[in-house]
Amino acid sequence: SGSIVGLPDPENTVYDITCHTLQTSYFDYKSMKLGELLEKLPIPQMVSTLGKIDMKANFLGLISNFNAIAQINTELGDINLIGSSISSGKDITYSVDALSDEFDIGTLLNQPYIGTTQFGVKAEASGTNLDNLKANLTANLTKVNLKGNNYDSIFVEGQMENKQISAICYVEDYKAKLLANVDFSLNDQQSLYLDAEFENINPYQLNLFKLADSTTTISGNLIADIDNLDMKSLNGNLSIQDLVFEMDGGKDFNIKRFNAQMSSTNTTNSLAIYSEILDLSMVGKYDFKGLGKDISWLMKKYIPDFNFLTNNSKDIIADSIDENY
Repeated sequence: SGSIVGLPDPENTVYDITCHTLQTSYFDYKSMKLGELLEKLPIPQMVSTLGKIDMKANFLGLISNFNAIAQINTELGDINLIGSSISSGKDITYSVDALSDEFDIGTLLNQPYIGTTQFGVKAEASGTNLDNLKANLTANLTKVNLKGNNYDSIFVEGQMENKQISAICYVEDYKAKLLANVDFSLNDQQSLYLDAEFENINPYQLNLFKLADSTTTISGNLIADIDNLDMKSLNGNLSIQDLVFEMDGGKDFNIKRFNAQMSSTNTTNSLAIYSEILDLSMVGKYDFKGLGKDISWLMKKYIPDFNFLTNNSKDIIADSIDENY
């Protein structure tokens, strides 16, 4: 119910609409002829995973300058939204506040190790494609399930401009504490800078891998500066500092420094490692992805108590260990 004034000119039409019941989907929306402006709305393909969408909403204003409220029920969960847009010349900025008590973010992002999550998100975006997209995001995630573990609170704040993403991530939980600063480039040659401090992480409880002592916790600082993330031509530096393994019975083990330098050309790959326990220089033709698998195989062969755990582990039991890794 409501009123629409200004048709057939959709860009200058004023909408005052209350929708009591609406059922649609991503593909329904894309199939409709809504005019050039609406067709340029930055709605990503992953929205299609929501399936059928049932919605109650109120929309007031122009397409380029509006306020809206919506209650949305999807196949992945329910969301309450408050949205708006404002135009400045040819640029339109969209803002949204979103709340959900239960939502399957893992399916939406195609990440099977992420389970159902409760979240609150504030986001702002402008642009019509990845090249000119500018965005800000603040998210507070609670009841987060990662690899079968529930986390009390994860906080993320990030910005994106010119295909560059900068973000801060903070995890506070009795299983793990983490503070990470990330810069990531979405250019053709993807790059990553990561500075992370982690404390009292138990890899066994987190379903990551099993050491000989399942009570072992790990703390330290990791800095990664990778110019090229292509595993066949990896370039960059990795530094782990003040790495502490706290074991049962007070048998702590410390590594003050572990540095790895990786470089690649069309004909040669190079890896140099400097640490208190190992110095290594390796030059040849190989790819780092295959090298990582070889290292995992060696660890499995010569350290029988070390096991990677499966992604779908839910309980810390012997059956959760992937013996065929």
